[in-house]
Amino acid sequence: MHFSKTLCFFLALTTALLSLTACSPKAPATSPVPPASDEPTVTFTGTNFAHCGLYTWDNVPSQYEFWKACGVDTIQLSERLWYFSAADEEQYQKRIASFASYIDRLHEAGFLVDVLFFSNLRQYKGEYEYDKDSGGIGVWFHPDDEEALNEKLYYTRMLMTACAKADYFTIEAGDPGGITDRMGEGDEYDYAKLVEAFNEVAKECAPNVKVRANTWAVSAFKTPNISVHELQWWINENEMTRNLLLKEDFFGEDLGLFIPCHDYYRPKLLKLYNQAVRIKQMEDFPLFPTVEDLQPLTDRDTEIWLWPFNLLGSDGNADYCASFTSSLRYVHRDVNAMRELGADGIMADWTWKGYLGMAINTYGYARFVNDPAATPEKVIDEYASYLTDGEGRAALAQILRFIENKSRYDASLPKTKRLPKLECTVTSAQQALDLLGSVTPKASSDFPLPENVDSIFARIKDRLNTLLDDGR
Repeated sequence: MHFSKTLCFFLALTTALLSLTACSPKAPATSPVPPASDEPTVTFTGTNFAHCGLYTWDNVPSQYEFWKACGVDTIQLSERLWYFSAADEEQYQKRIASFASYIDRLHEAGFLVDVLFFSNLRQYKGEYEYDKDSGGIGVWFHPDDEEALNEKLYYTRMLMTACAKADYFTIEAGDPGGITDRMGEGDEYDYAKLVEAFNEVAKECAPNVKVRANTWAVSAFKTPNISVHELQWWINENEMTRNLLLKEDFFGEDLGLFIPCHDYYRPKLLKLYNQAVRIKQMEDFPLFPTVEDLQPLTDRDTEIWLWPFNLLGSDGNADYCASFTSSLRYVHRDVNAMRELGADGIMADWTWKGYLGMAINTYGYARFVNDPAATPEKVIDEYASYLTDGEGRAALAQILRFIENKSRYDASLPKTKRLPKLECTVTSAQQALDLLGSVTPKASSDFPLPENVDSIFARIKDRLNTLLDDGR
C-alpha cells in the first residue's frame, strides 16, 4: 500500500503550503575487472507492452529528459485538489488551472498523461475535519450518500473540465478511500458505483479522455473492515477484483482497467503467503491475475494496464532512501513475469522520496519493459557507460554490481523468492571504494541523467562508505 507515502507527501505539502550478506565472488579479489559491453546502447525492441508508465505524483520538469530517454511514454499525476480548501472558489479554480497546466507541459515533452482520482474522498472546504477511521488521510463517504456523492462530482466536474486535454483519467479504489464499518455495509460494487458516476462526468466534460478503474486497495470497501497486515485483506482484494472483472456491462471499450498484480512481486504479501504455506493454511503461493482471469476483458476490447505500484523497491525495503541502491534483478524478473499477461501497458511508482538514489531502478524498469532481451548486467553496463569512459566503465560496472548485491531488498522477501547475486569481482566495500578512486567521472554525459555525473559519483561513494561502516 502507499498509505505511509501518501501521508508523508501531504505533510510535505502542508509545510510548503501548497512513502546482508557479502557479494558472492565468482573470481578471486585479485582477478582483473572484466570488460563491460563494448558498445552499450539503448535500443528498444518490440514488446507486448505498448506503453511504459511512471506514477510521479507531481509534475517534475527536471526529470522529463531522463524519463523520456529511459523509455517512459506515460506519466500519471495524482489529483490532490481535494486536499486544499475550496472555500474560496476563485483561489480553488486557480489551483485547478495550475494543475491542469502540467498536462500541456508533459504533452510538449512527448508524454501521454493520466490523471489519477481518489474515488470517495470529500473535498476539503476550509474547516478542519479528522476521520480516525480513515487514518486521518482525507474524509471518506459512502457511495450511497447521495448528497456527499453529488458534492464530490461537483468538484470532480470542475477538475475534469480543466483537465480535458489529458489522455486518461483513472479512478482508484482505496489508499486512501474505502468504506468504514461506521458508514454501514460495503463491497466492491460500491466502488463500481463510484467509477460509473465518474465515468459519466468524464463523458460529459472530457469526452476524448479514456477512463480506467484501478482496483488498488478495493478491499477497503469491504465490511467488516480488517487490517492490511492480515492475509485475508489481500485474499479479499483478489476475490473482489475478480468479481469486478466478471461484472457485466462494466469493463469494455468505455472503461479500461488498472490491475495491481500484488501476487507477482509484493514483498509484504509474499511474506504473508509464505507464512500461510508454512503452516499449511495454503498449499502454494496464489497468482492473480492470470491470462484466464483477464480473458473476459480481452473479449470486450478492454484496455488493460498493470499497476505494480511498489515494483521499484519502495515496499518493505530498508534501503528505500539510501544514497544509491538498486534491485534490478527483481525488477527484471517481475516485469518479465507480468509481461506474460499481454497487457497494453504497465505503470510503476517513481519512488518520489528516493528517486535520485534509486534512479538506476527507474532506468532499468523502462529498459526491461521496452526490451525483453535486456538483463540486469546489460543495464548496469549501460548506466556505467553514461558516467565514465574507457577502462573506468568496466570498473564502475563491477562497483554497481556490488551495490546491487548488497541491497537489503532481498531481506524484504521470503527466502524462496530471492534471486542469486550477480557475478562480481568486488568482494568488499573497501575494495569498491579503492576501485572507485581509479574511475574518472565524465565531465558531462550524452545521456540525460537525473542529476549531474559528479553528484551520482558522490552518491555511489556515500553508499560504499555506508556499507563499509555497516560491515557489509
